[in-house]
Amino acid sequence: MDKTPGATETGRENIKGMEFQEHLIVISLGPVQDFIAQARKTRDLWFGSHLLSELSRVAAEHFQKEGELVFPALPAHAESELDANKENKLPVANKIIGLTRSSDPGSLVKRVWEAVQEHWKRYTQSAQRLLEQANVINPAMWKRQVKDFIEFHAAWSELPNRRGYKEALERVNQLLAGRKTLRDFRPNDPSRIYGELKSSLNPGRESVLLERHYTDYSCFGIKRKETLDAISLVKRLGTWIEQEVNPADQPYHFKSVCDLAFRPYRIRIKGDEEMNRRAALFYQHMIELCSFDLKLPREIKAARDIDTFDSRLFYEQQMEDLVEEYWDQRRKMSQSEEDGKKDLVKRLCASIRQFHAELAVRPSPYYAFLLCDGDRVGDRLKRLGDLKLHQQWSKRLSQFAANSRKIIQSHGGEFIYGGGDDCMALLPLDNCLQAVNDLRCHFSAIVQDNPDNDIAQPEDSPTLSAGLVVAHMLEPLGEVRRMAERAERRAKVYRNRLVVHVQKRSGGDQLQVSMSWAENPVKWLDELRRLYEKNVISVQLAHDLRQLHRRYESVKFPLAFIEAEKRELIVKEIERLLRKKKLDQFLIEDENPETLSQRMASLIRKGTGSALERLHTLAEQVMLAITLKKTEVGP
Repeated sequence: MDKTPGATETGRENIKGMEFQEHLIVISLGPVQDFIAQARKTRDLWFGSHLLSELSRVAAEHFQKEGELVFPALPAHAESELDANKENKLPVANKIIGLTRSSDPGSLVKRVWEAVQEHWKRYTQSAQRLLEQANVINPAMWKRQVKDFIEFHAAWSELPNRRGYKEALERVNQLLAGRKTLRDFRPNDPSRIYGELKSSLNPGRESVLLERHYTDYSCFGIKRKETLDAISLVKRLGTWIEQEVNPADQPYHFKSVCDLAFRPYRIRIKGDEEMNRRAALFYQHMIELCSFDLKLPREIKAARDIDTFDSRLFYEQQMEDLVEEYWDQRRKMSQSEEDGKKDLVKRLCASIRQFHAELAVRPSPYYAFLLCDGDRVGDRLKRLGDLKLHQQWSKRLSQFAANSRKIIQSHGGEFIYGGGDDCMALLPLDNCLQAVNDLRCHFSAIVQDNPDNDIAQPEDSPTLSAGLVVAHMLEPLGEVRRMAERAERRAKVYRNRLVVHVQKRSGGDQLQVSMSWAENPVKWLDELRRLYEKNVISVQLAHDLRQLHRRYESVKFPLAFIEAEKRELIVKEIERLLRKKKLDQFLIEDENPETLSQRMASLIRKGTGSALERLHTLAEQVMLAITLKKTEVGP
């Protein structure tokens, strides 16, 4: 950010009546994707998005004091919307559109920029104080990295009258795009010593941590040999510094991927009195094994029921990290420290294996990562020629962002980011599909109840596309997010779709299914899961359907063989297959009762795509439903 933060068209002052020409201003804050994506832990991911939302909120609230906001929609007095719980704060997107009658819009933009910078400093200074108390960072390098981190771009143009709002917005967006293409060339300020370690989360920056002081900063969840730059450390220390920056907010514990994977197991244990009792005995045994060598936090040691147990103590995969994080460095042992750690890990893992064998059930290591985004929302906003319509749409998008967090949390998930029409979240496997479906239904209700239906074509109505990835908790978080991005992009190619990607850590075939929301796929997948629970269907059915698809995919049909005939031929093959398995007359009881054979036939006959494409989708849906059910809780 230089001292001239925006691009502008010259405005005119109306001296008569001491009124000034109105200006339309657009402000963009960043970085967005790279900043949020650079995360090893879920709290890094959450705090990166939370921090960006907070900086955007400061910008919007400061602008609202001197101008009129168009986007995002905030209450007239922002503080009335915020109470002592940060969970009630509306997520704020990183783009701000507003109007001002200021004679100098550039000065207003500069004041907004200064307010954002000041808020960013509060976070960085709080983190710096925590780390300097332990004397574990290079302060000169820290200062250099945090001072120019925020990307702030702005553009403005005069608005002769509000009837020309649409044209003015297009003009300002073009100016802003041009401003973003410019680079601010500053003098290079290299680190003091060549060869310093690069940050493990952002190789473009050096690590500010002093490695020899690892024992002093390990309490912040930083692993041995993990090198972090100043920006990454601000995110890692988010749960500590948030209380200092916003003391009125209630402390918030962000669930890890381990907690999310553990949820279905937790529910199953809680529903069985005997399993609950044995789980409590096992947990206390684990605490006793750890007590001699580890400095466990009070909340872990004091847990007395399945709702409060630390989920890591039920996973062998988590033992090495847990021991490393809480190892008591003051312990004096006759053998080497590393040997002592390895021995403790072995004993803990042996206890976990024995407990799971006795219970004959183990927690799943899988969770779901969700990305969703609205389709055609940008096109709809571009068509709006009226300022009031744009403001009403902003309110609806803000409502979706706020309610999407409630929907995710109601299904046991963790909301990471929501701004306007997009959402990023982590979900447990037992509720992931229903959570995405509820988001889609809520989005549809919001966009259908809009004030500009008279200018919109039904086929151009905004829809929601989603990418959902089922991944192992040891899979690098950055790679899981990239897989979710690819799934979301695939969904948006055709729009109004759900794409599910199952990434098994054991390898094997990749499972990817693309489904149109118009066909209500979640309801069908839930039915398939129930059929699997009742031992009506099995994995073999999915394999047989896949084999059927491969066989017909290689068939050279005569030119005269029309698509309708292919469809009926495939329907007959499915009926034959179900009849062979004695499943053709099995009744599916819902609002429209029909046999399994009739249901699968209708899925082939209806909808978009060729008969072969729909057969492939059907086979993958059966495999997906069974895989999700099997993966919720391990055998």
